[in-house]
Amino acid sequence: MEENKIVTRLEELEKRILALEGKDREDVVKVGYKDLTDPKNLENGRFIYAGNYKTKDGRTGSIFGSNVSTIDEILQYDSTELANIIDAFSSVERIEIIKQLMKQSYTAKDLMEILNFSTTGKIYHHLSYLEKVGVIAKYNDIYHISAKFMGSIILIFEGAGKLINRIN
Repeated sequence: MEENKIVTRLEELEKRILALEGKDREDVVKVGYKDLTDPKNLENGRFIYAGNYKTKDGRTGSIFGSNVSTIDEILQYDSTELANIIDAFSSVERIEIIKQLMKQSYTAKDLMEILNFSTTGKIYHHLSYLEKVGVIAKYNDIYHISAKFMGSIILIFEGAGKLINRIN
């Protein structure tokens, strides 16, 4: 498939760029000689996350990580814009779509069948909203999670899961 060749090529280019910068995949979350995945190396009030993710079908892959942010910087985000993004996760149907797309890429028709949506209007309504806020993208009528935001989506689900289970 043409799409798989593009993803593979992008991954190869990413590895080359990291090599040229003198980094490898594990170095993505290091600054200088500090390993920022070790909480002892973070100053109080700073936040970092990092990971590597690939869908089962290999179409969407992502190495993600935060620039080391402070809580004060995070609290400066525009509340209206935050509400619009968070709204994308406020629908059971949209969450189910996101979950499916985290596994692999699908067409709208495939998603409609998998999720038992009764009309095409319903699936396209949710897909267009998720696409508008940038959570998903479409290429040749195939929907996928935007690789750039995979880490953010994982964090939203993980955070919600901790709230559900009341885990510290």
